[in-house]
Amino acid sequence: MSRSSFDIVVGATWKTNPHCLARIYAYRPVDREFDFSSVIDIIDIVIDGANITSRLPEDSIFTIMHDLVAGLAAIQSGRIDKTIIGFQEAPWELAIQSGGDAVEISLYCVGFKGDVAVHNRRVEPRELLSEVCYATEVLLDDLLNLNSAFAKEGTV
Repeated sequence: MSRSSFDIVVGATWKTNPHCLARIYAYRPVDREFDFSSVIDIIDIVIDGANITSRLPEDSIFTIMHDLVAGLAAIQSGRIDKTIIGFQEAPWELAIQSGGDAVEISLYCVGFKGDVAVHNRRVEPRELLSEVCYATEVLLDDLLNLNSAFAKEGTV
C-alpha cells in the first residue's frame, strides 16, 4: 500500500481578530488560566493535495494542535496505539493510529450521517511529525510574539 502525503495549513486570522487580540494582549501570568477555546481559526489537514477538513467550521486552533501533539507523543512513546482528536465545533473526529512502519489517518463524521472523509490513509511517521512540529512552532511563535507572558501559561 502506498504512502500518502500529509500537510497542515495553519490559518492566521486569529492574529488580527480584535476580540482575540484584546484578550491575548491583556493576558498576564497571574491571571487565571487562559481559555484558548475562543481563539478560533481554520486548520486545514491536507492529504495527497486534498483538503480533508474543508467542510469543518472554525474551531479552536490551539486546542486541536494541543490534542494532536499530545496524541502523537503518546503514540511515539508507545503508551497508546491510537489517538482521536475531536473537533468541538463540528461532529468530526480525526483518528491517528500506529500501523507498523506507517501511521494511519482517518477522518470520520460522528452521528447519523456517518461520512468518512478519509479512512486509514498511510502516512510516513516522520512526515506527520515534521508537519505537526512545524505547525505547532508557528502557532506558538505567533502567540509569544503577541504576548510573551504566555511562555509561563500551563497549556503553552
